[in-house]
Amino acid sequence: VILKLSFIFSLSIMKKATFYIGLNDKTTKKQVVTTKQAMVQVQKLSSTIFWWATISPSLWVFMHENGEIVKENSIRLEVYDFGDLTKWNIETFVNTLKQDLNQESILVEIEDKQADFM
Repeated sequence: VILKLSFIFSLSIMKKATFYIGLNDKTTKKQVVTTKQAMVQVQKLSSTIFWWATISPSLWVFMHENGEIVKENSIRLEVYDFGDLTKWNIETFVNTLKQDLNQESILVEIEDKQADFM
């Protein structure tokens, strides 16, 4: 137990960004690009900006302004900071995807994590 605890506290503190990218078109409010096509777009763009990322499909459920419950296919992209998680890179990634996928917004969550490769 003592070894496990000492190991946990020796992990590096790293920044992690998670991008939540909805796939409903902001104009039509419907999905225009397939999830598979969007995953390819996100993968291609993220690999030009970030060194490392995990991409997975997800489903958002939320209440729209008009009270309607919406289920929206989405993509979750997780990126750890290897010197490339800069404000410029994040803004470039988000603004490019917003334009390419015709999105109103993309949720970005940034947090400190204890992490390390073992």
